[in-house]
Amino acid sequence: MSAVAFWPRTTQRNVASYRIRCAQIRTALAGMGMETDLIDPRGPSPDAPAPRVVVMVKNFGREALDRAFAWRAASGTRLILDICDNPFFEGAAGKRPGADPARLAADLERADVIVTPSTHLREAIASRLRPYMRFVVIPDAVEEAPAADLATRLVNARSFFHAARLPGRLRKAAPAGRRLIWYGLSGTAKARNGLYDLETYADILNAHHAREPVSLTIVTDRPWRHRAVISRFRCATFAIGWNRWTIDRLIAEHDIALIPIRLNDYNLAKSANRVTTAFANGAAVCATAIPSYEPFRGLACLDDWEAGLAALMASPEARRESVRAGRVIIDRDYSLAVTAARWKTLLTGMLEEETIDG
Repeated sequence: MSAVAFWPRTTQRNVASYRIRCAQIRTALAGMGMETDLIDPRGPSPDAPAPRVVVMVKNFGREALDRAFAWRAASGTRLILDICDNPFFEGAAGKRPGADPARLAADLERADVIVTPSTHLREAIASRLRPYMRFVVIPDAVEEAPAADLATRLVNARSFFHAARLPGRLRKAAPAGRRLIWYGLSGTAKARNGLYDLETYADILNAHHAREPVSLTIVTDRPWRHRAVISRFRCATFAIGWNRWTIDRLIAEHDIALIPIRLNDYNLAKSANRVTTAFANGAAVCATAIPSYEPFRGLACLDDWEAGLAALMASPEARRESVRAGRVIIDRDYSLAVTAARWKTLLTGMLEEETIDG
């Protein structure tokens, strides 16, 4: 086994935490000369050697943590917990059912380092743990658009068909500047998240549409299950299933990405990923302000869904400038090269600490 091993909760490519914070980071690290191993989400074999550093990617289930703790007790393995959601929020993704907050805190405190994609998440977790717990903030890197070969296109033919058909439909539905897109998990009626966040702004978007046509494209995992929500919008609405091979192409066909968020302890800790994804693909942004979006204040339209969104739709110059300036920030702070370099610095330092301590 390599000196460093990543142990994700899942290796499903449609799960953002795996793609963004594990798969592409490992590839980039390999390009920098640091080879890493990938541990099967189900766990390593009983006789697998202990890595010198293990990175648990959104993976703090009981069995996984117990194995990592056993490695440390027996071999001095250093433990990094990479946490991208607030694990103390009730209903947080990946949270153990019925997890006791005190037990969870005790588990997290046994890590050598906790990595988060946002400062707010770091503070939210730190408030539950012992003082002087070591944290490192490493933002999500913007995903590089995957290249699809012929076989991939055939397997995903329906998604590529919808992506190819959409530009013509948009041109008929709304003038340039008023082609809007929302993308994300569809959410549930119980949690009132996902599309239900977007539904909160239905009346405002309908008012914009009444003045001059707008179109709204919704890209999500289960659009067909949310017809009642989607029907709230009176503008031309295109509901398309999310597919990692086409999402970048779909965003690029639109003028503005809408990112509405309900403010709670879960969403406030989110990364800037949705904003950076929009700018990287050439779409301006109108969003609810959360702490990780602050570097883009003045570029993204934050918390101004009426006059601000109207002005952004009306000005191609404003949209172009916001995208240009947003991409400058992405290149400086959110590119894969920059993010992977931060991971390499952390991992190299952990290996050196292990050598010194040993």
